[in-house]
Amino acid sequence: DMPRRWEAAFLEALRRGARLDQAARRAGVSVGTVYEHRRANERFRAAWSEAQPKGGRANGGDRRR
Repeated sequence: DMPRRWEAAFLEALRRGARLDQAARRAGVSVGTVYEHRRANERFRAAWSEAQPKGGRANGGDRRR
């Protein structure tokens, strides 16, 4: 199942400290795809939250100035 395949790669990259854009690239998807999937999938949203390092910002890539 394609989404689950890239999800696992994306989440693993986040766990290893990759920035959001790097994790998306490693998973072979765009940052937009990742955000769209997060909005539509509660399970993925929770897994993303768990994969992020504690105490930091949203792993880069989501900074607004």
